[in-house]
Amino acid sequence: MEKVEIETVLNGWIVTVGCHSVVFDNKKKMLKELSGYLDDPDKVTARYTETSINRHTSQEIDNAPIGVRVPSTKLIVKKQEA
Repeated sequence: MEKVEIETVLNGWIVTVGCHSVVFDNKKKMLKELSGYLDDPDKVTARYTETSINRHTSQEIDNAPIGVRVPSTKLIVKKQEA
């Protein structure tokens, strides 16, 4: 079982399990998924991995040329000061 972190954001929660992050906008759905993960981490991890929209296989990452990053879906928005 991986380390689980929950971050509250404006429109929901970002749940990070190991190096993977999932966004939830429904608290009941988030708690249901976390409960399922605690009961059977391998099953839930496999389901999320197989159905993820922005997935990269470990082979894609391993075969990426040195200095080339596999695209990330992380978006950082900073407030611009006046």
